[in-house]
Amino acid sequence: MVMDEDKLVSVFSAREISANAEAEVLKSLLESAGIRAIIKHTPPTFQRPGGVSLLVLSSEEADAVEIIHDAREGAAEAG
Repeated sequence: MVMDEDKLVSVFSAREISANAEAEVLKSLLESAGIRAIIKHTPPTFQRPGGVSLLVLSSEEADAVEIIHDAREGAAEAG
């Protein structure tokens, strides 16, 4: 039996330009936990705003989502 290769999945995305900094922080948190992450910037067009996405391998998605949830929840409580 051949296993499917991991695919990149989005674990965070936003349309605000200010979200670039948040994506960078979350990427650092994921990488410190041993999860490889990629930031993808989408430039704005006339039809839609730009944005930022944080991508991880599908095999690491559950762990990444949990780390991001905990980080964002902690930030909301602190703010």
